[in-house]
Amino acid sequence: MSSKTVFDSNIWIGYFNRDDVHHKAAVDLITHSGEQDIYIPEYVVLESVSILKMRQSEKAAKLCLDVFLHTSNIHIIPSGDLFTKTINLFQTLPDKSLSFVDMSLLALSQDYEVKTFDKKLAAAIKKLNR
Repeated sequence: MSSKTVFDSNIWIGYFNRDDVHHKAAVDLITHSGEQDIYIPEYVVLESVSILKMRQSEKAAKLCLDVFLHTSNIHIIPSGDLFTKTINLFQTLPDKSLSFVDMSLLALSQDYEVKTFDKKLAAAIKKLNR
């Protein structure tokens, strides 16, 4: 894996939700990342914690947030650093299947390796970075 890797919300949600269809794959991916630095945009923090609270439990959401905030090799990317690039992509790309968070990951894909289970996002990343 690249030394600058971002994991999408669906990986974190899958990791903390045992009932998620991607749970095993998420556990494998995060486990195999070892001590590698992982970067998480604030948008992914918000999305992951919110969805876990709604679909799983408040306990799972708080555990996820605790991991984000207190794991030495996890680094949160402030949205201010990313906001303008995300807005530009959101306004110029005609892809209706990508959310604002997806657009932020697409913007980051120019400087980071983005890991995701989202096939549409993965295809957009590949297309943008050819």
